[in-house]
Amino acid sequence: MALSVKNKLLAMIVFLVAMAVFLFGVYLLYFFNITQFNATGNVVLEASLQNTNDNTNLKNINNINNQIGLENLIIVGLGIIVILALAGLALIQMLIRPLDKVIIGTQLVAKGEFPKIEKTSNDEFGRLVTSFNEMVEKLKEGEREEKKAKCIATKEKTKSELIIESMAEGVIVTNKEHKISVFNRAAENIFNIEQKKALGRHILQLNKYGINNIYLDPEIDLKKIDGKIDNKSENNARNGFVRNAGNYNRIDNKTDNNVDGNFSRVYKNIEFKVKHLDKIVGATISPLTDEKDKFCGSVCVLRDITNTKRTDNMKSEFISTVSHELRTPLTSIKGYASLLNLEKFGNINYQQSKAIKVINQESDRLMAIIDQLLDISKLEEGYQLNVQKTKIDECIDNSPALEAAKKKNISVQKNLPNLPKIEIDKNRITDVFTNLICNAVKYSKDGSSIRITAKKRNKNIQFSVIDKGIGIKKDDLTKVFEKFYQAEDPMIRQQGGSGLGLSIVKKIIEMHNGTINIQSEFGHGTTISFMLPLKFKSNNTDNIKK
Repeated sequence: MALSVKNKLLAMIVFLVAMAVFLFGVYLLYFFNITQFNATGNVVLEASLQNTNDNTNLKNINNINNQIGLENLIIVGLGIIVILALAGLALIQMLIRPLDKVIIGTQLVAKGEFPKIEKTSNDEFGRLVTSFNEMVEKLKEGEREEKKAKCIATKEKTKSELIIESMAEGVIVTNKEHKISVFNRAAENIFNIEQKKALGRHILQLNKYGINNIYLDPEIDLKKIDGKIDNKSENNARNGFVRNAGNYNRIDNKTDNNVDGNFSRVYKNIEFKVKHLDKIVGATISPLTDEKDKFCGSVCVLRDITNTKRTDNMKSEFISTVSHELRTPLTSIKGYASLLNLEKFGNINYQQSKAIKVINQESDRLMAIIDQLLDISKLEEGYQLNVQKTKIDECIDNSPALEAAKKKNISVQKNLPNLPKIEIDKNRITDVFTNLICNAVKYSKDGSSIRITAKKRNKNIQFSVIDKGIGIKKDDLTKVFEKFYQAEDPMIRQQGGSGLGLSIVKKIIEMHNGTINIQSEFGHGTTISFMLPLKFKSNNTDNIKK
């Protein structure tokens, strides 16, 4: 049976004590014999000296015997001490040798090696060695797994870098200090700057190339959405780093307003000009966040949309030209139809009157489409807003869509608290309400109701137009603001329309630095909400007149 370390120590102490007693007994025995020998010798010598009466010699002999006895005592005592010390050292070495092995093994582990210690006993030191060996095995396994994970991560990183480098879109990634950490080949081509000149630079230092446009600060953007910061404050915050950013012209700036303090849900879609390259660039910028939703950088995907914009401009010019050309003959058609209806060219019968009514209705519908085409063309070319302080009730009350609601016996309920005046282009915001109410009327049943609500949110006002119509399918929600888009559903198709109304609404709202979103459930109605700032701040002063 294996002894524990405690029992071994006790056994060692007992052994040393027993050895000490044994050696001390041997020593006493030896000393006793020497004393007897000395005493016998002294008697013989004394008898001899008595015969000779030589007291002096007797004294000298006693001194010699005492000296010999003392020397023997010292030698034997030292021998006992040496024997006990050697025995103790041997026993101690036997006990601490396994501990030394563990210490050496630990030092080797600290250096990155994984030794295995031989087990020589089953006591506490033996169990310590077993635990050490198990720990070493686990460390080995952990290192193998770590190497494997690093290998996979390296491969994935290389793969990701290859994907980013091969993308047709430009990709720029910045860290939390807004310094560029990724700048792919497509970004080089878009901005005509080498990767090595961009990497490590602060995003705002590259205003010469127009790259400063993609600067994203979620703190500022969240406050801007909630109305806690206006455009002037935003510009001051950002231009504190860069004073001269005149090498670009921002065309469009959109920020997601569906936020609740989450950085991960703040993003920007912008379009801007890079003047020295005569390019127009579209960018989508999103923040990078850690597991605690703390901002740790941003990622931007860029596209050179110069050719797309030129094509759009050509389309707009074509639409504008065609619309003007159509408007003139259409006006003549309506005029002659009115003259026929007034029997200026002779009497007409019931069938003729009915046909003339259809001509007028279809002419009005075609005129509305032409007006929308001209509106979208004007807005895309850069319409000048006539901004004035306005009561929002006036925009709703002046909307011709209210008449259309009356014809279908649809009530328009307004829930507008005592709102302050708002800086807007009155005519254009009237167009917004007209389009939204017309849409609600078109897709609602006769006798239903439409609600218009408003709510002040910090320095913004949020408006909502709510109907109980046929609604919009989920797949169509992301496309309803696109030009000429019409849902595929037959129930919606049969209502007609140009597919431009919501596109015009969105453009007008964004020109006012507002945001718009839509919520709908097919068969249960639609809610379109938009937010406008109380005070208008334009990104482009050429598009505003006061």
